[in-house]
Amino acid sequence: MRFFCLSAVVVLAASYVLVAEASAQRPFPARPVVVVEGKFRGAEGIAFNGEGRLFVTADDALWEVSPGGEVRRVMGLNSAVGLAPIGRRDLIVADFGPTNAVAHGPNRDGVLLRVTPEGKATVLAGGIGDPNFVLLRKGGSLLVSDDFTNEIWEVTLKTGRVALFSDSVAHPNGLAL
Repeated sequence: MRFFCLSAVVVLAASYVLVAEASAQRPFPARPVVVVEGKFRGAEGIAFNGEGRLFVTADDALWEVSPGGEVRRVMGLNSAVGLAPIGRRDLIVADFGPTNAVAHGPNRDGVLLRVTPEGKATVLAGGIGDPNFVLLRKGGSLLVSDDFTNEIWEVTLKTGRVALFSDSVAHPNGLAL
């Protein structure tokens, strides 16, 4: 079950997963093709793992999406948001935990999980309010945004140490290096 689009964009839009492929005969902008429609109420994160398998966080769960548009629930979560691939097969999943800042006020019960495609989860780090976007950095650490605060956290993968990276950006969300 692999996606082999070397020049493609995969888009997660509300309850849709779209694939737009470009080629020499049809360069960008390409027309998107709906791969998944009506199976999610709302989706947030999207990532390919190292095997080329597509995963989505939606409806309080992690899902795998096949090239044909079938979806498989990998595991349930409290409030799944960001995703990032790690290693050959696994994903890092940001989960708000049982509370969130909007409904319950400030908190520190969010977690980062390392999840296999089979749904085995290991806690990498905790103590982040509402972890949102996850960015894997060279050197063995992650940056994690909490868009309900001004905080971007650095997580050391080997130890799970969580340290404030920045509190200078109001409501940080997506990150890129």
